[in-house]
Amino acid sequence: MVFQNRKQAAEQLAEHLQEYKNSNAMVLGIPRGGIEIGYYLASSLNAGFSVIVSKRLAYPGHEEYDFGALCEDEIAYIRGKKHEVSDELIRKIMQKSQEEISHSVSFFRKGASLPQLKGKTVIITDDAMATGVTLVPAIRLCRRLEAAKIVIAVPVAAKTFDKNIKEADEVKILHHAESLKSLKTASQTFKKLNDEEALSFLSNYPVSLS
Repeated sequence: MVFQNRKQAAEQLAEHLQEYKNSNAMVLGIPRGGIEIGYYLASSLNAGFSVIVSKRLAYPGHEEYDFGALCEDEIAYIRGKKHEVSDELIRKIMQKSQEEISHSVSFFRKGASLPQLKGKTVIITDDAMATGVTLVPAIRLCRRLEAAKIVIAVPVAAKTFDKNIKEADEVKILHHAESLKSLKTASQTFKKLNDEEALSFLSNYPVSLS
């Protein structure tokens, strides 16, 4: 067992990010587990806190594989295909994912835009990183919104992940898992959250949408 729970994982992450404490940084969590990590990380750093929504684009019938990810504001990241899929099917998958993202933004942020990121250090977090594909369009969206610095912070990640994660200015990982199986083992103590439980972390944070 690497971490007892997300709270412990986030607090350990915060110990490695002390340079951003009281710096007016903004922590953005990826639903759902990243919202809980983000809550405790932002609390420890006295930072702003909100949610950024990004989803994997999975192949129908082969959900363990993806061809990229889609973030809010229709920021797409498409990587190489492992299965032959028509452009029309990809379009339909992206359209469905965009609808799901819009629903999540409405649910978690009441439809509000992302907080002001211009000139700020933005810390994007999730509770684990397998391929990291969902983080790539999130990085690009924050860059488009003129964040001064973008930090990826996760407690546990696969040993290898998408090379475009390096588009962030800094990547902070506490534990590298040797395989996807060991990644699941490392994060198995993280309780599965539903949308309402994840929302409670945002609702209870005093400056969630600042």
